[in-house]
Amino acid sequence: MKRKLSLLILLLGMSFITVFTSCGDDDGVDGSGDLIDLSDANAVSNAIKITGATKIDGDPPSPSNDPNAPDLYDGDDVYSSPGGKTVVKLDLSTGDAAGIYMQVSGADNYFKIPASSFTGGRFPFSGGRISQSSGSPSFELELPDNISPGEFCIDLCVYDDENRVSNIVTTCVVITEIGGEDGQFLVGQWNITRIEDRYEGITYTRIIGEETEETYRFDMLCADGETYQEVEITETELFEYINLIFSSNGALRFKSSYENSYLDYENSTCENVEYYTESGMEDYDGVWSYTVDDKRLILVINFEEDGQIDQEVLDLKITVNGDNMTAIQDYGGGDKFTITLVKQ
Repeated sequence: MKRKLSLLILLLGMSFITVFTSCGDDDGVDGSGDLIDLSDANAVSNAIKITGATKIDGDPPSPSNDPNAPDLYDGDDVYSSPGGKTVVKLDLSTGDAAGIYMQVSGADNYFKIPASSFTGGRFPFSGGRISQSSGSPSFELELPDNISPGEFCIDLCVYDDENRVSNIVTTCVVITEIGGEDGQFLVGQWNITRIEDRYEGITYTRIIGEETEETYRFDMLCADGETYQEVEITETELFEYINLIFSSNGALRFKSSYENSYLDYENSTCENVEYYTESGMEDYDGVWSYTVDDKRLILVINFEEDGQIDQEVLDLKITVNGDNMTAIQDYGGGDKFTITLVKQ
């Protein structure tokens, strides 16, 4: 079966919540024009905001030796901009999270973030916490307008109802300038015409406006509940259009229309194969950032899935020839994601 393209994750029926904001005024939130130096951990820690969190002097509690303490997978970097908000998500491998400890690396204080302040924390997770099976603990990090573009890192761990503390993971926050003076050629609407995803030596291609069909063989359970029989499955995807609209202030709009048909495994038998269909029109907001030196285009879109806010980031190298653009996200090892666009 086909691997879902990362860009098209945004098309799979999720409701969208805008969390990434555009730049504020040049004077910064504190009324001065002084930029916050990212190498000054205390200045960064004192400037950022996390709704519902408590800031405490010193270092957070150390990880517990208890084998039943929660455990975290390593995290991914997150992207934001001066004056923007971003979602930091942790992935539990075991245990529960009743809260998060977060410290800017090198700072003299830290944040205690209760589960009630998680993004999605007001949803009915059992006991006011998030377990490994029920979701990913995450929170919204707000940056001041006068923070310098660049990168700073944060150290994170979770604690459970018994105050057992997980291992510590480090995530870096990459701060980009929204838009970019050298990116004004992007302003306007670009229509995606073709998407190629090369993965493990195989290239999957979608032509926007044309239905993609995949047929494969599958061992399906029969109506007697015991016998399996190989049947032929045909799934289809149709993206009528996918448009990216770039505004001069760095705002991004993502519009699409789709209609897909997939195997309904739970309701199918070898005698009667059922399919479910999903269709819709999506209209998302986001931001873009472009740097001319390395022809790097970053697209950031935040959305909500299953009651939790998440983030989709495309970090692209682009080539432009008149009204035609090719954008590539390179994953290494020959794996890459190529988008072809035409300006309207």
